[in-house]
Amino acid sequence: MTGAQQAMGLPEEIPAAREPLGSPMRSKESATAPCDPRAALERKVLDVASNLLLASSIRMGSELGIFKEMARVPGKPFTVDEMASKLSLSSRYVGDLFLHLASNGMLDYSAGEQSDDQWTMSADHALILDPPMNEGVVPFLSALSEGHTKQFHLLKDAIKSDSGIAWSKMPCISSGARDFFAPIYRKLLPKWVAEVPQVSALMRRGRIADVGCGFGVSTMTLAKIFPNAQLIGIDTDAESIDSAKRAAVKAEIPNVKFACADSRSWVEDTFSADAARAKSALTRPLSVMRSIFGKERKATARAPGPGKGPWALGRWGEYDIVLLFDAFHDMPDPASVAAECFRALRPGGAVLMVEPLSSINDDTASKLELSTTKLYSGLQVHFCTPCGKHGIKHGHRRVSEGIGPTAGTCRHRALMMAAGFSGFEQLLADDQGLDAPGPRGFRLFLATKPTGTK
Repeated sequence: MTGAQQAMGLPEEIPAAREPLGSPMRSKESATAPCDPRAALERKVLDVASNLLLASSIRMGSELGIFKEMARVPGKPFTVDEMASKLSLSSRYVGDLFLHLASNGMLDYSAGEQSDDQWTMSADHALILDPPMNEGVVPFLSALSEGHTKQFHLLKDAIKSDSGIAWSKMPCISSGARDFFAPIYRKLLPKWVAEVPQVSALMRRGRIADVGCGFGVSTMTLAKIFPNAQLIGIDTDAESIDSAKRAAVKAEIPNVKFACADSRSWVEDTFSADAARAKSALTRPLSVMRSIFGKERKATARAPGPGKGPWALGRWGEYDIVLLFDAFHDMPDPASVAAECFRALRPGGAVLMVEPLSSINDDTASKLELSTTKLYSGLQVHFCTPCGKHGIKHGHRRVSEGIGPTAGTCRHRALMMAAGFSGFEQLLADDQGLDAPGPRGFRLFLATKPTGTK
């Protein structure tokens, strides 16, 4: 018996064996007791509360540098005082944090004297909790935690008013999505493209548009793989595009450009440009007359339209392939997005689309069979649907028809076929879900524009 046990009045017959880290403590009676539905629901709600607190502790361990310090030499033991001293933190708080993380299986613990308990991080855990380039699930978790808190009242109002939230109002989830998808794109994009000869051939020689590119990770990844191709990344969020431009310059990637544009009208059509110039010539005399009689109205500031300034992204029919990577389900009016992609492509060109894993049919029962629905339905209600319902006004019509990440494949097929595509093929559907090792839970689609069409 230790001095601490004597002081606390503990018996000597303390069993040596203990429950594995993170496992629930159960009595024989509770293990065999019949399930009470109300108690089961209460337990589930308490588990949610526990996970919320765990998410905060993981974020704290990351942002305070604790995980980075432990990951320098995975398996190296630390005491609370050593970690607190090294990072100039409070020993009491570090001890409480270690206990919370270890009780949830994030850290390993080995017993010692009261002040000499040892805490370690395994090599496998280090790859997750302190990921290379600070990308992956932990930064994504931090962004979700911060973003949801900040926009909770915006979402509450949107639900009441059946309105949306602009992507620019959700900067945390924007950066979180980048951190989540960046390592997936860098790891899987080369493999996906290599396995589809039609796509590889189009990308080697072609002009490629990455629509909804965000911070441009996918665009720049492919630009490095296909140095002879010309890539342009397009997104409605100006801050993301500015960040992508800076990253491309820093990485010295010469064959990629970025532009801020609407996914429904990002290509300049020769006929519409000519019509705009003709209309300008016809209305010029009237403008002069208004100026003479003092009735000229001040022009309102607005973004330049197709064919003007940074919006000059080519002509319809000039692109070999259009990419829609984890973006199509967020876009308002996806029918117009599909139609614009069709117009942008040359005959024989294709859309390569990556979407979160969901069912083939769009029924609820099929979706609930997938483990990925737990995550993707949460993202849908908190972020994707608000973004998809934030339509841009066109005249007196407001478009707000985002389909969300749990939309069945049949909805994607219907939208692309209605736009004029002759084929819609599912190249990959990873049905192992997010429970499997590595990045999982995605669908890869290919929609082809028939030859002989404009």
